[in-house]
Amino acid sequence: SDLVGPEKLKACAAFMAKNHRTPRGYLPYPRWDAAFDGDGNQLGQVWPTHDMFVARAAAVAGRQDMLEGWIDTSDWFWKQLSYIEGYSAQTVNDSGTLDCTGSKMNFFGTKTTYMTFLVGCAGLHFDLGGVTLSEGAARPLRLRQVSFRRATLDFSIKGKGQFADKLLVNGKPLVGSLKIPLPLLKGKVAI
Repeated sequence: SDLVGPEKLKACAAFMAKNHRTPRGYLPYPRWDAAFDGDGNQLGQVWPTHDMFVARAAAVAGRQDMLEGWIDTSDWFWKQLSYIEGYSAQTVNDSGTLDCTGSKMNFFGTKTTYMTFLVGCAGLHFDLGGVTLSEGAARPLRLRQVSFRRATLDFSIKGKGQFADKLLVNGKPLVGSLKIPLPLLKGKVAI
């Protein structure tokens, strides 16, 4: 977001909301684009990694409608014992019929669904230095037992990233930063 700037991200998020959205995810190409279904590997699907980009752009642009739509879509798939998947006919016909209802979730789809939620919706960035809070869904979120390195993290998030009133780590305020450094992330941690 620092490289593109907030105004371009807002325009990008608006374009994706208008041209890429289906009731069950975001298409990599708009249906009107000549590249849509331009190769046999695409089949009109959504890709969870694309959703991660969409959710991050929506969070930075303040598009809560897009974040809430993604959460609802993800919830629908999980209740079907599936995930926002690559080869999904339902993104084209919007029928809501899953390709493989109840099938085991593959690692790629499951991992990217979690990452879209953690990074885009919850606004949490995990790296070698710790965890940083950024823009995300405006609704309060509670995440329990998130494993990260040698810690098990419980998050209670109210507010959005840089607009959060305070950051508490195990009940103690962390002042002057939205990054929780790795040395504070050991054992069971309440954030």
